[in-house]
Amino acid sequence: MTLERIKAIKSVREEISELKRLEESLTSPLLPNYGEIPKVLEAFTAVTGESCAGSSWNAVGHRKKFVFVAAFIFAPGMLLGDSMPKRLRTALSNALGIKAMSAISNNWADALFYYRQYRAFREEIEEVTDKVISYLNVG
Repeated sequence: MTLERIKAIKSVREEISELKRLEESLTSPLLPNYGEIPKVLEAFTAVTGESCAGSSWNAVGHRKKFVFVAAFIFAPGMLLGDSMPKRLRTALSNALGIKAMSAISNNWADALFYYRQYRAFREEIEEVTDKVISYLNVG
C-alpha cells in the first residue's frame, strides 16, 4: 500500500509539473517587447478602421478593445486574473497618449467585464484579436 501511494504521489507531481510547463507556454507573450505596442496599435487601427484617439465615447470604446487585444498579446495571463505588468500599463498609456495610468487599468477592467458578460463583445474582440495577430504575423 505504501509503495502504491508513493507511486501515485510521484505521478501526480509529474502531471503538475507538465501542466505548469503547459501553462507557462500558453501564458507567455506573443510579443515580449513592449516597444512594439505602437505596431500593435497600428495593426488594430488597420483591421478595425477605428481610432482610439480622443475622448469621445466611441474612441474610449475602441481604446478598451485595444487594451484587451494588447493584454492578450503582451500578457495573456491577465485574462485569467494575473495582474497587469506595470511596464505594460506605462507603455499602453504612452502609446495612447493617456497621462492617467488609472485610465488604462479602468479600460482593462471594463473590457474584461464586457468580455466575460456579453457574447457579442466576446465574439467581436476575438475576431479583432485574431485579425491583429494575423496582421502582425505572430502567434
